[in-house]
Amino acid sequence: MSLKIQYTLVGIIVLIALVWAAVRFHRTIKRKNSSCTGCSLKDNCKKNPAKKI
Repeated sequence: MSLKIQYTLVGIIVLIALVWAAVRFHRTIKRKNSSCTGCSLKDNCKKNPAKKI
């Protein structure tokens, strides 16, 4: 493979990773319970301010 094709493929992969990270960051900020987004223990966490008992 030529060097130009390799740089192009790496650039595409980096661009996809940046877009994915930006989307995840935007979703995290957009949600009310942003600090626990994606955590598998968020329903049982004592630090969770959104959970009212």
